[in-house]
Amino acid sequence: MFQCYRLVFRLFHSTAHGICCEISLRPEDDERGDKGNNDIKRQQVEYVFSTQQKINSLPGDALDKFINVTALNLINVNLTTVTYRHFKHLVQLKYLDLSCNKLRKLPRRVFKECENLADISLTGNQIMDIDENAFAGLENLKRISLRKNSIMSFHPDTFKQTSKLEVLALESNSIYKIDGHLLRNLTMLTKLELKANKIFKLHPDAFKHLTHLKTLDLEENQLTAIHPHLFQNTIALETLNLSNNLLTKIHPMAFNFLANLQVLNLNNNEISGIPVELFRQQGKLRELNMHVNKICQIHPGAFKGLSTIKTMNLSMN
Repeated sequence: MFQCYRLVFRLFHSTAHGICCEISLRPEDDERGDKGNNDIKRQQVEYVFSTQQKINSLPGDALDKFINVTALNLINVNLTTVTYRHFKHLVQLKYLDLSCNKLRKLPRRVFKECENLADISLTGNQIMDIDENAFAGLENLKRISLRKNSIMSFHPDTFKQTSKLEVLALESNSIYKIDGHLLRNLTMLTKLELKANKIFKLHPDAFKHLTHLKTLDLEENQLTAIHPHLFQNTIALETLNLSNNLLTKIHPMAFNFLANLQVLNLNNNEISGIPVELFRQQGKLRELNMHVNKICQIHPGAFKGLSTIKTMNLSMN
């Protein structure tokens, strides 16, 4: 026999989160009252959460009364869609976690009214389609996690209105290229995660405007070469990971502008030689990993400028 369920909102006080609300499912024929099911109390709630439920489809008006909520966590609740209607009244929302659901797309202006949002996690969904205006209006957003989805590409204007973004996590998708426009407005970005994608092409201007970037992870992609001007403006970069790619040769001037670089990982590639100019500007480099390559030629002065090096691994070449 098919069992029908209804949403239940349990309100309670927490020393860590203030007034909270837990959303759960209850059989339709369960006649127990909803604890704290009062509009005034809902308007005082600061933290709404639900985990490991099978909510599937959230009614559009389910969150209407939670006008002062600052954190919303709906993790692993089987959500398949989210719309503008769900977040229309959440004007105080700062932290949103929709991880481990079954979302396939982010529609146009879905978070438009949540102008105070600072952190969005959409990790572990099935997202393939992101509307170019999905993040429109989020001028205070600092962190986006889209790890472990099925994203192949972005519209060039996807992050146009998120100029205060500091962390962008795109690890474990199917992204195959980064053009010269996608990241152009992210001048405050400090961390960019692109690990475990299928990137074979980086436009020479892909990172042109990322002057505050400190960490860049490009591990486990399909890069075969590094353009000499790719890192020309990423002058603040401290950690660069290019491991597990298909790099055969790196242009001698590729790292010329990375004077602040401290950790460089180039292991598990197909690099055959190290020219004298490659590490000439890396006076702050502490760790260099180039194990598991095909290095057969190293210029005698290749490591001359590495005055602060602590760890260097050239094994298995």
